[in-house]
Formats: sequence, C-alpha cells, structure tokens
Amino acid sequence: MSRHVDHPPRHACTLSVAGEFSWAQGDHEGGTLTQYVFQVGPRITWTTPLNWRMQPYSVLLFGFTAERNGQDRTSFSTALGGGADVPLTSDPHPRWVLRGQVTWNWIDNNRSDDSYWHVGLSLVYRFGKD
Repeated sequence: MSRHVDHPPRHACTLSVAGEFSWAQGDHEGGTLTQYVFQVGPRITWTTPLNWRMQPYSVLLFGFTAERNGQDRTSFSTALGGGADVPLTSDPHPRWVLRGQVTWNWIDNNRSDDSYWHVGLSLVYRFGKD
C-alpha cells in the first residue's frame, strides 16, 4: 500500500522583464512640476512555501525621466525596490493581481533633491504565463 504525501513547492524564482511608465504632477519650488518616468529592467519573483498566495519580488529599473516646470529636462533615472503580488483569482496563472511596491528612485539631473521613495498600490494585468 502506498501513501500519498503532499509536499510544499520548493523555493523557486523567475526572472522576467518589468517596465514602469508613470506620470506625476505637483507643486515644486513655487511652480507646477510634471514628471514622466519611462524605465525597464529585470524583475525576480519568488515562489513562496506552503502555497502562499502572495508572490514577493524585487526589481531594478533603468531609463529616463522627463520633467516640465518652465524648463523641460530629460535625465537618466533608476529605481530599486520590491513588493508583492496577490492574485485576485485562484487560477494557476492569474492575470489580475493586486500589487504593493516600494522603490527608491534616483534621477541624475544636477539637483540636490533628486532621490525619493515611492510607495504604491496598483491593480495590475499580467501578460504571458508565470
């Protein structure tokens, strides 16, 4: 007689390409600053033990940031951070997930305040399979 035992999944990670395309606007030094961010880079997602639904990840992005506040400026920028995806369905490869993310962002534009933290919560549609 054989006995079936369920084993938790082994720790595994997946390497993929991530992109961020965002827009922000606010008051800055007495004027209105509009910022557009275009970045891509590697993302590592981990499979968690014991069938947790949450999928933690880390990301490193490179690209450029365009700013408008009377003077238009485009600069190299990067972001380093991580977060977690929580699938909204029980599908093996869920398309819609709730994503929490924290990143440290740096913009090379010769200003003294060119790094900042970004905390976000997003509804995300994922393409392809995990």
